[in-house]
Amino acid sequence: MEVIESVPNESVKNALDFGDMGTAIADYKLVEEGGITTVTWGLTADMGAGPIGRWMGLMMDDWVGADYERGLSNLKALVEG
Repeated sequence: MEVIESVPNESVKNALDFGDMGTAIADYKLVEEGGITTVTWGLTADMGAGPIGRWMGLMMDDWVGADYERGLSNLKALVEG
């Protein structure tokens, strides 16, 4: 994982290298409103145009969504603690 872009108080982008499985971009977007900052964590990857890659893309939320939610919850606890 390598930080490739950072805009203070707005966003961070990371390049992720999964070796033979390819690369992806993870991004964190921060939006402050009324003294509360909302963090959105996303992942962008080229899954290919074939049916298997497309199916895998559709399944990603089921496979890693809970990990993202847990990570955001941990971040919230750390920041608010």
